[in-house]
Amino acid sequence: MKSILIYSGTFLVIVTAMTFIIQNFQSDKPLETVNRRDTPRKAANTENPKNSSVPEVTDTSRQSFSRQNRFLEQQEKIDSLETALQLAVQHHKKLREQKEEVAKADQEKQTEAFEKKMRDMAKIYEKMNSEEAAKIISNLEIEIAVSVLVKMRKRKAAKVMENLEPAQAVKISKYMAVQEQ
Repeated sequence: MKSILIYSGTFLVIVTAMTFIIQNFQSDKPLETVNRRDTPRKAANTENPKNSSVPEVTDTSRQSFSRQNRFLEQQEKIDSLETALQLAVQHHKKLREQKEEVAKADQEKQTEAFEKKMRDMAKIYEKMNSEEAAKIISNLEIEIAVSVLVKMRKRKAAKVMENLEPAQAVKISKYMAVQEQ
């Protein structure tokens, strides 16, 4: 979530910078920087009105050319930043997908491990006396008791259910019915 906010903020800064640069490039006003080499010429040119237009045209064209160069340099920087931003977004998406795949694989491994434990427990309870198995299963959490009974052979599970307290047997039966749907 933080990276999305960072990318969004970066994008807004880039758009704002582009807008500012384009507005400065399109304006007819010269930039407000002072060029010390131009200042004496202008003072000297004010003395001779006939020659004053020639240096001003040259200065204006220099400023325009300089402004265009700055604009192109800034546009190249913006383009490279946009490309970098796009690559970062793509990389972020790939990382998120990889993270989801790893999480899914971990969940599957945990489920498989749980199922194996339940099968092993079912085998153990099948080998026990039905009355003893019923005493132990009645003390288990309902989810675990149901998982074990479902994995047992039907006849052995039925004998264990016979030895459970009626209320516990009903509760487990209801849970089994809901779980099968």
